[in-house]
Amino acid sequence: MDKKGWRARISRRFDKPPLCQQIDREIRDLGGTTSAFDYMEDEIQAEKGDIPIEQRIAILNEENRRLSCELDYYNCLIQDVLIPLTPRILFHTEALCAAAQRSDLEIKRALAQDNQMRSQTIVVRMDGPRKMHEGPPSDGR
Repeated sequence: MDKKGWRARISRRFDKPPLCQQIDREIRDLGGTTSAFDYMEDEIQAEKGDIPIEQRIAILNEENRRLSCELDYYNCLIQDVLIPLTPRILFHTEALCAAAQRSDLEIKRALAQDNQMRSQTIVVRMDGPRKMHEGPPSDGR
């Protein structure tokens, strides 16, 4: 794979602000904020203005602290929730796949039996009228 293409795709992915997800709304409902909300166009425009450099540095330091806390939260979510759940998810996923495969085989068997019964029914129907038109068996006279 072309490394330049890979880096360009990653770069493009991070060139745009993150999209607001359900978890961002939940955090905001609890009084917090996330980068998805902070980088929305109206939020950015509200922050812009003529403020002293010292105040802007303080704001950016606070934002860095908050982003670090957000990163810690997501790392904890991964370590404490997602990673421990992975074996269970895999177990149940494999069980579901096996059940789906068994069900698929049963459906195929049922369809094959149905097709076989239909073909036998057609043969019986076709043989039935022919025998009626042939008349009684002749004794050779």
